[in-house]
Amino acid sequence: MLDYQVSVRNDEALMKNFILEGVRGAINQQDKTVNVSVMANSGIDLTNATFEVEHSEDAICSPASGTKGNFTEPFQITLNDNTATSVYTVYVTMISDPVAIFVGEAENIELLNDEEKAAAKWLTGNIESAAYASWNDIASGNISLEKCKLVFFHRHCSSYGNYNGFVEAEQGAMTALPKMKELWQNGVGFVLGRSAVNYAIALGAMPEDAYPNNVWGGGGGEGSDQMGDDPWHFGFWDTYQDGKDAVEAKTGGRALGGDNSVSSWELKGANGEFGKGGVICLGSGLFDWNSPTPYVSNYHDNMGTILLNAFDYLTK
Repeated sequence: MLDYQVSVRNDEALMKNFILEGVRGAINQQDKTVNVSVMANSGIDLTNATFEVEHSEDAICSPASGTKGNFTEPFQITLNDNTATSVYTVYVTMISDPVAIFVGEAENIELLNDEEKAAAKWLTGNIESAAYASWNDIASGNISLEKCKLVFFHRHCSSYGNYNGFVEAEQGAMTALPKMKELWQNGVGFVLGRSAVNYAIALGAMPEDAYPNNVWGGGGGEGSDQMGDDPWHFGFWDTYQDGKDAVEAKTGGRALGGDNSVSSWELKGANGEFGKGGVICLGSGLFDWNSPTPYVSNYHDNMGTILLNAFDYLTK
């Protein structure tokens, strides 16, 4: 007697990710469109730009991923898998006044470390007219921020030990601080991730003696090479023993979440009010954007929802 195993697969021609010269596009699956926002001062030659496509298994991409195209006009990409065919149209918009920026030390988004790069590409690919800006761009005035409503600073590195350690290590961020303070004082909202939560002190949104104690590793869990359900913590450990109210009194903010520590919190805007123009701190290493190894996502798809909600909350 012979046993047969029958496998059934559906033909699928689905675009999962689109990158144009390091800039991630926003894919609309219903309309089969891809919108890419490129900074006017990026130096990208749209007449001969390299694109990359991540698509469903077995689909064939035409033109091929990794080749060049003229993106000064709508550019069509066809995916085919037997009976399934999808035609996506890519639209590129040159922006000189971004509404949201991801900030970092690197000259461009591709030179960021993998964790920060993933966060930056999420922002530019999901919020229209969002862009990457280096600290040097900001300090030197190479980028117009007249229409900017949100700054996203996500710093993946070892903890600093104290606020002075942060100041010494993050020279680029401190050089751009006068402009960042100006933005915050004018009602621009900030989302600060991981070690970047210390920038809230630099802005004046949180007192220096409220420096978070440390980043604590979670073994093989979230924040390490292997994502899982074992969290990292970034919190006010000593203060938390006296209760959440003590943390809020120390920071002048509101605790948003944590596990035996406050790992996420919000701070008031320069106008003294929560909400528009405020600061949201996501200090836990639990808030991962990238993993160098395969993993089963327990929460990762929610990261985008959290950031979109933060954008709405801090800008409207």
